[in-house]
This record gives sequence, structure tokens and C-alpha cells, in this order.
Amino acid sequence: MGPPGRWIARRWSQPRAATWQAATLLGALAGGTVPSEVPLCFAVPLAFLALAVPSITDRPTDRPSLAAAVASGTLAVGAGPLGAAAFPAAALGGILAGSALALRGGST
Repeated sequence: MGPPGRWIARRWSQPRAATWQAATLLGALAGGTVPSEVPLCFAVPLAFLALAVPSITDRPTDRPSLAAAVASGTLAVGAGPLGAAAFPAAALGGILAGSALALRGGST
């Protein structure tokens, strides 16, 4: 069967990478059709949720993922008046919240 790393690459990483690439291509091709009146403040927290939810299987060990999703969602809504700066602020806040909790020992 091979080393465990090879199994992980085939069964987990490759399908997610292919999905990510397909979604990126779809966004690049169809992104211009979204009317400018449609607020996209949900995009950053939705991205964190899309990455975090499939990996959350055990509450105590997945606190950093949950913290990143909640922090980015809260910041995206709260930073809405910042306009375009709300996206990077929400992303950075989610990354920092998840990383801080992971470094503090919030995961096993």
C-alpha cells in the first residue's frame, strides 16, 4: 500500500486540491457576472468554513479551526464599513485567532 503519506496525498489532498483549482477557475470566469450591488462580505468567513468544517471531527482538538471560522465571520461583519479592507482584515483575524489557539495548546 505504501507509506501513510502517500495514502494521505491520494485520498485527501488531491481531491481537495482539484476542487480548489476548479472553484478558482469558476470564480475567475464567472466572477465578473456578479452585480456590484451584491455584498460579498460573506466570502472570507465562508472560505474558512469551507476549509474547517470537513476537518472538524472532535471538538477539543479542532478548537483552532472553529476559532478561525468564528473570528473571520465576526470580523467580516464588523469590518463591513471598511469596504475592501474588510476582506483582508477578516482573513488575517481568522488566521491569527486559529494560530494563537493552536500555539497555546488548543489542539492535540
